[in-house]
Amino acid sequence: MSHFATISTQLNNRDALIEGLRALLTEKGIAAKVEVHDHPTALISDYDRRNQAQAEIIIRRQHLHTPQRQAQLDVGFRWNEQQECFALVADAWDFNQNALGLAFPRTQRQKRTLSSIEHFREEVQFHHDEAVIQHDYPAHLWTREDVVLDDGSIETTLTQVVQISSEAVGSAW
Repeated sequence: MSHFATISTQLNNRDALIEGLRALLTEKGIAAKVEVHDHPTALISDYDRRNQAQAEIIIRRQHLHTPQRQAQLDVGFRWNEQQECFALVADAWDFNQNALGLAFPRTQRQKRTLSSIEHFREEVQFHHDEAVIQHDYPAHLWTREDVVLDDGSIETTLTQVVQISSEAVGSAW
């Protein structure tokens, strides 16, 4: 039987999650509206209306249909106050068969196999982190260097640009 499950993440910036999720869906060609709510809102399951879950950031199932199958459950992100981050709320079985599952197939990463939902979670995390960097570390104030490590992960180094005015240099001499 299908049911909503909660999957831990490190998504801790609401605006970055929304921006990153929208960018990722666009990049994958998924024309899904991302609903944003101030309070937890019901996720819907067409399998069992008694199967209750809530989230503040939601992708409704009607946006996740494929030519072969209609998605049956919404996908969402719910704020976890104890962990101070959002948790992914989804049904793995339905996810594997909807537009997200097709866009994020099972894959190999760092010597392990990622399920579709884990692949999606990692990509959302990456796009969230990118949005944080773009917002908090603007290119005119920071230089950025990305290095792909042997395990396939990316190490990002941000260095603050030092700006010295001619007035400061003149008064120092």
